[in-house]
Amino acid sequence: MNKQQLITLLESLLEEPDDQLSIQRINDALTQLNDCDWIVWLIDDVKSVAGWLTDEECREALAYAINEHDAELGINWDSLRYSAERVRKQPKDWSEEDEE
Repeated sequence: MNKQQLITLLESLLEEPDDQLSIQRINDALTQLNDCDWIVWLIDDVKSVAGWLTDEECREALAYAINEHDAELGINWDSLRYSAERVRKQPKDWSEEDEE
């Protein structure tokens, strides 16, 4: 599957009604890719290590973990916990790169 086919596939998923779009449906679609692998982390995963966070704070923690993790270690339960603690102490929109 090339880049354009992947874009088409993902766009078709986004056109589905929200009540039919599920992680399983996305997983099924992505299994069509031959040369890639993926890991999905959810805000529920963040909640499992930091139940004191709101949903919005969990989203911030997940964004922080994705954007700031050590590529040698990847994202793991400890990095999610650290991200949750970091967000609680210092909220920020981690989904966007800092412009310096």
